[in-house]
Amino acid sequence: MRSGKPPASPPPTVSPDGRFYWDGQRWVPLPAAGKTSDGQTAPSTAQASSNSGCGPVALALVVIAIGIVIIVAVESARNSAANCPSGQFCVTVTHWQSGSADVSGTIINATGSGCSDPEITLHLSDHNNAKVRDFTFGAGDLANDATRNWTTHMVGLLYVDLPAEPNVTQITADAVCADQHG
Repeated sequence: MRSGKPPASPPPTVSPDGRFYWDGQRWVPLPAAGKTSDGQTAPSTAQASSNSGCGPVALALVVIAIGIVIIVAVESARNSAANCPSGQFCVTVTHWQSGSADVSGTIINATGSGCSDPEITLHLSDHNNAKVRDFTFGAGDLANDATRNWTTHMVGLLYVDLPAEPNVTQITADAVCADQHG
């Protein structure tokens, strides 16, 4: 069965500068944007076709940005292990919150030997870098050149929570091998 309509023709090829279209034999100037029936200015074919690619381009940019963030995070972790001076532990605090007793971080053993009982000491200080208090805990067995994430829940006598005080603005840490400094 045949309808009385001719087949739809494909949209014309528009020049990169958006001023001409290819009619199959030559480049023909595009008419200037005209008025629609309601008096509004209609976009030219070039404007309409250039807007259609925004979604995929924006998505590609987001994917690239996420990839860069992941690469930076991985390289940062690698560099922190590589930058730990020989002969010592390197301890970083990665997460803490005022009012919470939970603190997390990373420890790297670059001492040259394993340690069966590394002790991490957290140094809680205020905005003037004045000591508020210290908190020490055991980090468990750690082989030489090993890196491990750690988390502690600061508790005191009778297992009472010791949350970071409201005036604490910074927590730093260091470690020693308790079985070698007994």
